[in-house]
Amino acid sequence: MAEELIKDTQVVEIIDHADHNGVAIDGSTYLLGDAWTMRDYGHATVIITAGAMTGTPAVTIKESTSALLAGEQAFAFDTVYINSAYGSQNSYTKTTVTANTFDISATNYSTYVIEIDASDMDADDSYDWLRVDVATDANSNTFGALVILSQPKYRAKAGNMPSAIV
Repeated sequence: MAEELIKDTQVVEIIDHADHNGVAIDGSTYLLGDAWTMRDYGHATVIITAGAMTGTPAVTIKESTSALLAGEQAFAFDTVYINSAYGSQNSYTKTTVTANTFDISATNYSTYVIEIDASDMDADDSYDWLRVDVATDANSNTFGALVILSQPKYRAKAGNMPSAIV
């Protein structure tokens, strides 16, 4: 019998896939994705899918001590995997991230994957919440994001993993 990913992971949409058209949800400079907790999970895989892009918005992962983004700071990561050859191949290129930020390319239909281990978070200061920030750039940019939370600290009895968002 084949394993079912949904029984051992939590899949959460954190940014609606839409044309964000340079408008920030917070009314200033960032499209704020939903925050999720790593409290019950050891690993997160963030997947950003881009549609039609005319700009190059910057992506940063933030960590905080609560869903209300208390004490927020940039989460240190140095790698993103990029597939910019939609329709012709499924080949991801490991790309170095500088200063915890990378740009979504103006290349249409690219996919970005960021791997996060909970052990890399600032646990000493009680940081166990993450979210994706996308800087607005006043262009028409269609993209969305989801996170797959894996390595649960316990298995759900009824097949439903605990919610990672509030």
